[in-house]
Amino acid sequence: LWLDVPQLTGMQIFVGVLSAGLLSTGLGWGLWIASNRPKRGGGPDVTGAMLALTAVVLFGMIAGIMGWWLIGVVCLVISFLLILSILGHLIAPHP
Repeated sequence: LWLDVPQLTGMQIFVGVLSAGLLSTGLGWGLWIASNRPKRGGGPDVTGAMLALTAVVLFGMIAGIMGWWLIGVVCLVISFLLILSILGHLIAPHP
């Protein structure tokens, strides 16, 4: 990725993007807790899956920072599968 921003250094952009990602994760969890989970089911199963998704994403971020690209790609694939699983559980009709 190449950004031509003469006012900012690469490290400043990196810290800004990393901070935005962590802040967004925290805000998402805050909204999830504030809404007392979705009214259509959800419950502990989805919360556990979301915790797992958060852990995988954060580990993937750490792997990317450390330059462990293979682990980062594995985390990306696992994240995608967890997102599909969570959405499937929330969207599927419950008996």
